[in-house]
Amino acid sequence: MKKIIVLFLTFLTIFTVFSMVASGVKIWPGKISIEINKWYSDAENVKRPRIQITNTESYGIKVAVGIETPHNKMITKGYSQIPDISWIKVVPEELYIPGSSSDFIEVFIEVPVDEQSSHYNEKWEALVVFNPPRKPGGAINIQIELAVKLFIETPSGEESRLQPIHFLLGFIIFIIIILAGMSYVKKKKSNAAIYYVKQKKESDSGNNKF
Repeated sequence: MKKIIVLFLTFLTIFTVFSMVASGVKIWPGKISIEINKWYSDAENVKRPRIQITNTESYGIKVAVGIETPHNKMITKGYSQIPDISWIKVVPEELYIPGSSSDFIEVFIEVPVDEQSSHYNEKWEALVVFNPPRKPGGAINIQIELAVKLFIETPSGEESRLQPIHFLLGFIIFIIIILAGMSYVKKKKSNAAIYYVKQKKESDSGNNKF
């Protein structure tokens, strides 16, 4: 029983310390999904999701921002680590936030052109990590890294881009076949009707002879 109480008090103390350290900063959103519909290889055509950082304290703080990859055991099922962490950039990498105010950073992905063809149809996971400083005058030198998860889906391959065209051509061919079939059936019925009328006339002519 005493061990349980000691463990509980220890956990409560650690949790309280962690809460105090991290309480000055709030990050939103907690995760971002990015679908790259095409490769972005220049500064004018980049995907730039925004992350809001709020300083809940009355004094200003500096927040350092970086990119990390999650451990293989912690990564989300169906995703893998990004091949090169330098492909993800944050702007700015450090910012000063006055007390009781918010600011934003932008995240964008830039995959080198010579690497793009090797990474179609992939799913990557990465972390945008925030490392706020501890409170001024704090006696305990503990820092907590707050992180936003990035879920990144790369473009489809070149072949899959042609699928809509193939579908359209197939649909057009299907319509042509249907129309041709209907025309053939209609023509066949028309010929049968003509033959029937002709045959009937010949039959009537034969009857009139008598």
